[in-house]
Amino acid sequence: MQSHRQTLVGIDDSARICAIHITYAALAVPFLPFTWSVSPFDTITGLARGTREGGFSFLGAPFFIAIPILCWQLRKLVSDRVSRSLTAACYVISALAMLSVSAFVVLVARAPSDVFAIDLAPASVPALVGANVLLLVRNRRAISRDDATEAFLLGAYLPNAVFCLLAFPELRGIGAWLTLAVCAGYIAVIGLLSSVKPRFSAQIATGQTVTALGKRAP
Repeated sequence: MQSHRQTLVGIDDSARICAIHITYAALAVPFLPFTWSVSPFDTITGLARGTREGGFSFLGAPFFIAIPILCWQLRKLVSDRVSRSLTAACYVISALAMLSVSAFVVLVARAPSDVFAIDLAPASVPALVGANVLLLVRNRRAISRDDATEAFLLGAYLPNAVFCLLAFPELRGIGAWLTLAVCAGYIAVIGLLSSVKPRFSAQIATGQTVTALGKRAP
């Protein structure tokens, strides 16, 4: 009697490797000058004068979400099985990243400044956060749980990144241009994750793998 082992499969390895390369670029962003020769890392450490007092560390911290994103992607590349604790940690980190930039927007609303373009930038945060949550609700019903988690994790990077790109349009450094490329790449990956139908890979005892479209297992 043949034994079968079923696992839920998302995007293929080639697409996942491309996503990992995008995250490698995202890992460099926190340490590169974003605007006015200030990097996100500078805002957290206080190396740039006035950044800590101005609450700019709320904008610098979310860029480091690239670290758990890479951990998730590498884990998925090794195995399709991800523990529930890791999935829960990804949701917590995503929520913290979105709350961080949201907290800065609240500070901006209370104390407007001419340092950044506040007319359009703050509106991007609730729009992108809301879009990410709606996408999660839609994805949890349409695609695999792991792909929905990854899409949500990538989406958590966007509110802060887009806000910074809109809020600091002048004197952009290499970090800002690299962020723009990362955002474009992540949006493409999210679209790919959201469009892939769940597939069940059945591993037969003989070693032969059979993959077919199917509904998500309960």
